[in-house]
Amino acid sequence: MVHISREWASARFHREAKNISSASLFGEEAYRILAWMENDPGLREEFKKRRHRCEAGAHRINARYLLDGGQPAESLKAYWKSFTAYPPTALKEWHRILYCFPAMIGLTSPRSAYNRWRKKKNN
Repeated sequence: MVHISREWASARFHREAKNISSASLFGEEAYRILAWMENDPGLREEFKKRRHRCEAGAHRINARYLLDGGQPAESLKAYWKSFTAYPPTALKEWHRILYCFPAMIGLTSPRSAYNRWRKKKNN
C-alpha cells in the first residue's frame, strides 16, 4: 500500500450534480436496500435483530438528500422517522436537523452555506 498525496475524487455540489438535482431519488435507494436486506436469506436474521437501526439509517440518508435537494420540510419528516426508529442515529445529524427550520422559510440553504465555507477554506 502506498500513500498518494493528491485528491482523486470529491463530491460535486452544484445544481446539475446528480446528488443535488435528483436528491430525492438517492433517498429512495436506501429504502430499496432496506427491502433487499429484509428479504435476502443471508441477511434476514441479522436485519431482524437490527431492524430499528437499519430503518433509522435509511430515513437519515433520505433526510440528508432531501435537505440537499432543497426540500427541508420533507427532510424534517424523514429525520423525525429516523428519530422515532432509533434516536441516536438521527441525532448524529442534529446540526442538519436544525438547518431544516431556517431553510423552510427561505433564510438559508445548508448547501450554499457549506459551499461558501469550502470556497473560503480553499482560497
